[in-house]
Amino acid sequence: MAPRLEAAGYEVFADILELDTGDPWRTKLTTTLQDEAVKMLLCCSNETLKRKGVLQEIGIATDLMNRLPDPNFIFPLRLRDYQPVFGIVDLQYINFEKGWAVGLQQLLKSLERQNVPRLREPVIQPEWAAYHRRRSINLLNKPDTLTSNWLRILSVPEVLNHVVPTDAVNRTALKASADTIDYPLIPHGEGVRRQGFWDQ
Repeated sequence: MAPRLEAAGYEVFADILELDTGDPWRTKLTTTLQDEAVKMLLCCSNETLKRKGVLQEIGIATDLMNRLPDPNFIFPLRLRDYQPVFGIVDLQYINFEKGWAVGLQQLLKSLERQNVPRLREPVIQPEWAAYHRRRSINLLNKPDTLTSNWLRILSVPEVLNHVVPTDAVNRTALKASADTIDYPLIPHGEGVRRQGFWDQ
């Protein structure tokens, strides 16, 4: 929703992008609501409205609504069916259950009708794309296989035999010749090496 609103010219504050490590998030959210916000878009579902932080934000917004000249400060957005909570019981909501495009169109009309200011040049925060990519990855709850390029050596022979021809060699013929020897050999460099001492 936020990138669509930004594309329409509205400036959006979202805690998932604005809060940084170590920020006093309660203070920052409270300050933003009290000093910077023109509207509060409240995404409503039973899951979201049960969160303690969301209820506290509704309390702050309700207090602001009583002090501001704007009685429509809170915009409830009905994402799914929900039980109304104190502060938003009698507020008309925008219904997204009937379809995302329908709800978004109604939201944009309401913002325009209520003269919410817009930027002259729309700015879409690039972090949204990275956020959506992270959310699109499904996490599996299963043990992870550790991959490594370290090999555990079980044993090392006392002597390593590395045979190097004295003249130019045909690698195909060298491999064919190595395959005829009783003990295992592999091509190595310009010659052959006895195999088996890198067993894992």
